[in-house]
Amino acid sequence: ALDLLNAYTYYYLAQVYQKLEEPKKSAQCCHKSLSKQLELKEYQALEWATNSATLSHHYIAHENFRAAKIHLAAATYVMERYKQDLESREFGENEEGEKEELLETLKKCEADIARSWGKYTLVLLQASLDEILDQESSNSGVSMLQGGTASMRVEDIEQGEDTITVPNENEVAESHDFPSIEMDSDLMAISANKCKNFEESRSIFLPGKRFFNKAKTIYYTLHEHCTDYAEIQQDLSQMHKVLIHFEEFLFKLILRRSRLSNEEYAE
Repeated sequence: ALDLLNAYTYYYLAQVYQKLEEPKKSAQCCHKSLSKQLELKEYQALEWATNSATLSHHYIAHENFRAAKIHLAAATYVMERYKQDLESREFGENEEGEKEELLETLKKCEADIARSWGKYTLVLLQASLDEILDQESSNSGVSMLQGGTASMRVEDIEQGEDTITVPNENEVAESHDFPSIEMDSDLMAISANKCKNFEESRSIFLPGKRFFNKAKTIYYTLHEHCTDYAEIQQDLSQMHKVLIHFEEFLFKLILRRSRLSNEEYAE
């Protein structure tokens, strides 16, 4: 009972810090409250999953992608467990209405989590591109590839862009973890580091595209939720736009290496 009271205390503290406009402290208290609820098994599954996914938005906005990924993976875990329990549950003839209502609520939660995963990949890709372009701008005195809407130093690509600081995926505070559950290894394999080249950007883009399409398929359809559907389409369009930049970088690198090879052959 004392542990449960502790969990609620963190919840109310989160509200206080939010009113005081201290989002970092509010997020910390939210996480502690969620972690306690999970540990004590005192929570409503879909509400918990929704809250965890919503908290990931804070970390995404502050580019703490590792923490965001943990909260999204935890939300997926809790939602999937609830989905399995609901599918195995037997409903009586007079409970069909309740079953339909529960399934509809589940679909919305699943779609919202998938959409949050999509947002995660989109912001990670955009932040990666912004960092590369900022690095390029700061080295404007160095010879750069020209053409297109964006350019990049070939030396940075060939050397793995050692000059760009990329956060280590293992560098995350223990307070962001949920030690009481074992999360999906495939989800945890999605990168939390800013990408540096086309292959890395593609490995982030592909799962993000699947998540956005899943959200459109299971709940946010064109005919029933046209506004949300259009917003998801816009996010998908932006993801393709960012990927094209990384593809241009790769194409320019291939052209330069081909040109160098031809020059060496001519000599």
